[in-house]
Amino acid sequence: MIGALLALALVTIAGPSFAGDIEAKSDDDVVELTAQAANRQRIVDDSSEPDPKKRLTDWMQSPSCAGDGTYTTALNFSSTYPCDLIPSPAVQIDCDGDEPQQPWWSRTRTDPAAPWGEWQQRTDWYCPVDLLPTLTQEDFRRLPIAPSSLTIQPDRGWVLVNKETIAYSDDDEQSLRTQVLGVGVDVVVKPESFTWTFGDGKPFTTDGPGRAYPQQYVSRVFKRLGEATITLTTTWSGRYRVDGSARWRDVVGTATTTTVSPAFEVVERRSVLVDRG
Repeated sequence: MIGALLALALVTIAGPSFAGDIEAKSDDDVVELTAQAANRQRIVDDSSEPDPKKRLTDWMQSPSCAGDGTYTTALNFSSTYPCDLIPSPAVQIDCDGDEPQQPWWSRTRTDPAAPWGEWQQRTDWYCPVDLLPTLTQEDFRRLPIAPSSLTIQPDRGWVLVNKETIAYSDDDEQSLRTQVLGVGVDVVVKPESFTWTFGDGKPFTTDGPGRAYPQQYVSRVFKRLGEATITLTTTWSGRYRVDGSARWRDVVGTATTTTVSPAFEVVERRSVLVDRG
């Protein structure tokens, strides 16, 4: 199911360049790719020429081996390249119960009649989950996360100068649905921190959303008369699950939302003795 979804999504990619997925690792102009980028490139190369006999780029999975001090593959084996398999990847990477996948190799030629060049390693060993689409920080920040609630006490359209004004929110999670490369993704976001700005005062941050009176811990005293607002900026973290996989993965990075209270008046009230006699 995962393979079918990925193939459908990735074959529609318009071009062969995947610079955003290329790792800063190269040797003799052969760039080592992430497993996901290599899979995309392989699909593009294969789909650009349906006839394998006419292709200029060929892809194959094969274990790595060590020959004359360098890493190669049994695909290149000859008397010139003795090939001793390196230790099993099962002891090198943890795929959380899944079987580690063999590295991808590619070779090229200048035209269909020319001989093939040597196989070049394009990925390391990897886990099946590495082929799934990744929800990036940019994807995460584009999600329609609902801003946090914001309640003020006292909530009557005005507050007293030089008296405590309380604010609080909630720490509810939100469940969202999106797509990455045409594949459905479930996302759960939760608030990590809350930054409060009372009027034109200095912002401050709390781990929690505050509480209502009398358990309040987010409050400030307004010292100037006039109109004011309270602004709440919430920082959100997230985790996501790609359709076809039971595994949840953490989003790398955070997103923020901003909530601004309705304007209210900071007023002064004086006690006046009244003769009721």
